[in-house]
Amino acid sequence: MAILKIKDPPTGEWQEVTVMQGKSGPQGPAGPAGPNEITTETQTNLTGLLKGNGTNVQLAEAGTDYQAPIVETTATLVATDWVVGDYSITQAVSVDGVRLRNKVIISPDINSMEEYLRTGIYCAKQSYNALTFQSTVTTPPTNDLTINVLIMG
Repeated sequence: MAILKIKDPPTGEWQEVTVMQGKSGPQGPAGPAGPNEITTETQTNLTGLLKGNGTNVQLAEAGTDYQAPIVETTATLVATDWVVGDYSITQAVSVDGVRLRNKVIISPDINSMEEYLRTGIYCAKQSYNALTFQSTVTTPPTNDLTINVLIMG
């Protein structure tokens, strides 16, 4: 016979209990299946979107497991900041959140639309936190132009 020590919760003292050892008998019937679902009552320290990998629940990653949120912002093309070249004008503007891998949608604000289109401006380059605009005309716009920017991914 084996001796098993168990701590008595009320007294905090250890008590020795004799345990019989022997061969195990036949397996008893299976009990009911436990809950295997996540509900509004499930408690966890995970926050954010969750995904299953076939075995466990994990946090999902933005841009990998689901579309990252779209960022809406604006940029201003300042009338006096255009660099005038022999055949074109260019201007780089800072736009937080822009990366080379992002998909970026550019459109002039409704109040800047006419001059933006008249001068043939377009976004020519995308880099880290910046967009560069260009036009094939050499006369810059006379007004500041507001540009709407959607950053995806």
